[in-house]
Amino acid sequence: MTDTIVDKIYNDFKGLLQYLEQNQRVSMRSDADNNFKKVLLLSAASYFEQKITEILIKFVKIKSNDNKEIYSFIKITGIDRKYFTYFSWDRKNANQFFALFGEDFKQEIINQINSESELEDSIKAFLEIGRLRNELVHQNFASYPLDKTTEEIYSIYKQSLPFIELLSIKLS
Repeated sequence: MTDTIVDKIYNDFKGLLQYLEQNQRVSMRSDADNNFKKVLLLSAASYFEQKITEILIKFVKIKSNDNKEIYSFIKITGIDRKYFTYFSWDRKNANQFFALFGEDFKQEIINQINSESELEDSIKAFLEIGRLRNELVHQNFASYPLDKTTEEIYSIYKQSLPFIELLSIKLS
């Protein structure tokens, strides 16, 4: 998969940390890292929301034969500002989301996930990003004690990407 805006933000930040380290700005580096991991988390969660919304919009356009009325109705009632209702963020699976497409789709994708452990791990990572994002924004962003490092958040983000790719393939 090609680099995303999240990868760019992460790489730019790593350059800043390196600069602060080289210039012996230990306290500044620590503060920057503490704030950046929150920004990285929100960036990853926001990126996933945008990608899944784009996948769903494309899915509706294809399945409705680009019928503007159906597209408009589904977009307004089922997609706009609904993203965080699709998933049970505290669970270890995305079955709630899969069920939105019917029992056959849900069972088909669960079978695929069961045969590919990377996908199961990817879904867990994706849900962790969403869960941490919810905690961060609902528990006072500025003082929230995010107990993951920047590297851990970036790793979880990267591990989530196969799930997004799976949705893109399955819903096209």
